Amino acid sequence: MRRAAARERQRPAGSRDPLVEVTVPVYNEAKVLAHSIRQLHSYLTGHFPFPFVITIADNASTDGTFAIAQQMGIELPGVRAVHLDRKGRGLALRHAWAAPTPISSPTWTPTCPPAWTRSSR
Repeated sequence: MRRAAARERQRPAGSRDPLVEVTVPVYNEAKVLAHSIRQLHSYLTGHFPFPFVITIADNASTDGTFAIAQQMGIELPGVRAVHLDRKGRGLALRHAWAAPTPISSPTWTPTCPPAWTRSSR
């Protein structure tokens, strides 16, 4: 039941419930992106008590990463993709946070421990 409710997470207009934005900056991550985002989405859906949105911020990838990010946005509720023409993690974060969405300003962006990224490749 919890998973079904989590899939339906949409913050109604005017709602004061907290909404957490998780921004994932990526560059040439086509080989691991779909798996990583599905894993993150599954964890948040099953265990996280607040509505969320996952923003995949593509940093001018050249390997098809953005197409995969867009597909994740179609397949998974609460996932969106933004693309930048220039590289830069900080630039990607600022761009993602400034993108027009019905979400609040983020106050925290997690960084995956290096062990997570190494084990997924």
